[in-house]
Amino acid sequence: LPALGVNGTAEALLAVFVILAAEAGCVFGTMRSKTVLSTGINPFVLNGWQMLIGGAMLVLLSLFTESATNLFSPTISLSWLYLVLLGSLAGHGSYYWLVRHAGPLLPSTWTYISPIIAQFVGYYFLAEYVSGYSFLGLALVLFGVFFVSRATLLTNWLKKQLEVSAAS
Repeated sequence: LPALGVNGTAEALLAVFVILAAEAGCVFGTMRSKTVLSTGINPFVLNGWQMLIGGAMLVLLSLFTESATNLFSPTISLSWLYLVLLGSLAGHGSYYWLVRHAGPLLPSTWTYISPIIAQFVGYYFLAEYVSGYSFLGLALVLFGVFFVSRATLLTNWLKKQLEVSAAS
């Protein structure tokens, strides 16, 4: 971390650990959701329950960590509405629909691409700083997604070729 200009404090290391744990949880959830979705549950219903339970937990947490005057304002309400409609219902519903129909690998690549898009949106609209490390990370993520996708496409193509050969 010091090589990146970040102090290696206990809080910074804890933050790195929490982020890695969250990513591991996301992978576990995506793999588990494939099984749950195969029972016939609607992806939007699954997403709705996750958002209700997660949202309730976050409201409880915010009641203990924020002042009540900060919880309800027009700006916060509009932001919340935007996140519910576009971020949660449209985005996550589509994600689980894709998990059901394409398997967990393809939609999981989106979790790597969306931060790249967010970084450039922040750069364009908010004049956020983009460093050389950002472009290095961008290149590594894109190469990783390419190689994972390439392996999956190759595997699917080989399976079809074997099925055609076996049918002949």
